[in-house]
Amino acid sequence: MKLATMTWINEFRLSCAWALVVAIGVAAGGAGAEGVSPPTPEGAPVASTPVASTPVISAPVVAAPAAALADPRPVLERWAQAVAQRLAQTDPNALPVAPPVGPGARLKPGAGGERVDRLAAQLVARGFLPSGAYHGLYDLAVEAAVAAFQTNEGIFADGLAGEATVESLDRNAAGTVQALSSAVEGMRSLAVVAPEEFFLVNIPSQTAYLIQGNKIAMSMRAAVGRPSRPTPLLTDQVTDVVINPTWTAPTTVLAKDKLPSLRRTGHPGIEDATIYVDHVEVDPATVDWTTVTPDRVRIVQSPGDQNALGRFKFNLTNGQSIYMHDTNDHSVFARQGRALSSGCVRLAEPRQLAETLLGRDGWTPERIDHALDSERTQYISLRHPLPVRFVYWQAIVDDAGVVRVQRDIYGQNTHQVRTAAVRHSPAAGLSAPHQLIVRRSVARVPLAPAVSAPVPVAAGPVPESAGLLEQIFTNVMAYMPEPPTLPAAGEIKLFPGVQSEQVAVQGAASPSEGAHCTDKCGWGLY
Repeated sequence: MKLATMTWINEFRLSCAWALVVAIGVAAGGAGAEGVSPPTPEGAPVASTPVASTPVISAPVVAAPAAALADPRPVLERWAQAVAQRLAQTDPNALPVAPPVGPGARLKPGAGGERVDRLAAQLVARGFLPSGAYHGLYDLAVEAAVAAFQTNEGIFADGLAGEATVESLDRNAAGTVQALSSAVEGMRSLAVVAPEEFFLVNIPSQTAYLIQGNKIAMSMRAAVGRPSRPTPLLTDQVTDVVINPTWTAPTTVLAKDKLPSLRRTGHPGIEDATIYVDHVEVDPATVDWTTVTPDRVRIVQSPGDQNALGRFKFNLTNGQSIYMHDTNDHSVFARQGRALSSGCVRLAEPRQLAETLLGRDGWTPERIDHALDSERTQYISLRHPLPVRFVYWQAIVDDAGVVRVQRDIYGQNTHQVRTAAVRHSPAAGLSAPHQLIVRRSVARVPLAPAVSAPVPVAAGPVPESAGLLEQIFTNVMAYMPEPPTLPAAGEIKLFPGVQSEQVAVQGAASPSEGAHCTDKCGWGLY
């Protein structure tokens, strides 16, 4: 009852905030209700289609015309062209619009202080908040302005200024150029060698796609490695699907998580787990864990809904035990930030991928149901392995055909911007921009006109309350803490004729240090 009441209060507060921002827009002679989209329920797709009359568009966007559905170009080519067009429209030398908010705790209603002052200054400078509407506190007006900015940026619109929102506000022109240019380069490089069908996981956007030529056959949210245990970049393939997998805690997780838990509480924090010490099953309550080292321990979790890997696991061939899998906690996919695993990739719709891959080998949905109900672990080798690519593209093209710049969750592009001068000319080396063509359901995502430049404010007298609403900027700022030490990249052969681009996971024990590892232990992360 308490949770339901709090949820209702939060929804009511945000609704009031939205009513306020619409009223402010009307009073200022702006776009009114047309200029702001309502907040999206958590976990639902963000409706980010821009409206041409909106005076708060903070960056050029590219949308698809009705003819998009017939575009024969491969997906990667379409994406690269859209990002290149956005890059060509971005001035790398644009000055900041206001002082950066800076890193810190999430800002929310009721807060005050210097960071809230800087947040309000950013919102005023971008046209989301009239200067006269800020009174020194994070009130309804600020909350509504934050939600409007989030909607415009494709961020979950909760009205709270968390890491993703602050990073988007603080990203400068150089950071935007670096994100866009590296994404264009990556997309075009992969397009040259990509097979007709492959599974793509983009780490910064925490999304996964099954791409088949000129169409996206499947897309879903994903959870990737946290910055301290990053997901490596890989060229790999799915070789087999495991139904009802067991989970063996890998070396890194044993050393950093489970053994410390055993020492503190006498329990590994894993439900339905069998614990072995020196190859012998033990009762954890009878062991002095202060004298036990990780290489002597093996923890195996039984199959079932409680298993950390969920009901499906998709084995890859890399030497780091990085794979894709289901999860026992699907609530993580409702979050905006999903960089929280220990390196492996969790998929929001693993059953959909399993049915697609196993269906090609004669498995029906009913047969999969029967296998799941058996609670028995089954390994099914695929007759035709599925190529997989893990990439780090900070710029993406969303379902509405809009180019979005994502958080640099591993500090990869931020590091490059801060350690080398940006000498990139936005138009250099780019082919002439073309209209983005995206295959999508017209019924689900409304079409929007293309916008090739920031929408100008109408000439003529402006009401006093509009104030800085005339200050429409196309650039966002960057202020970042020092990035973590970046993992080193390397190349290994996974199977004949295929190279794998990897990023070694720091702090992970090498396979040789795991005395009781199974065939895929060692660097194994989940």
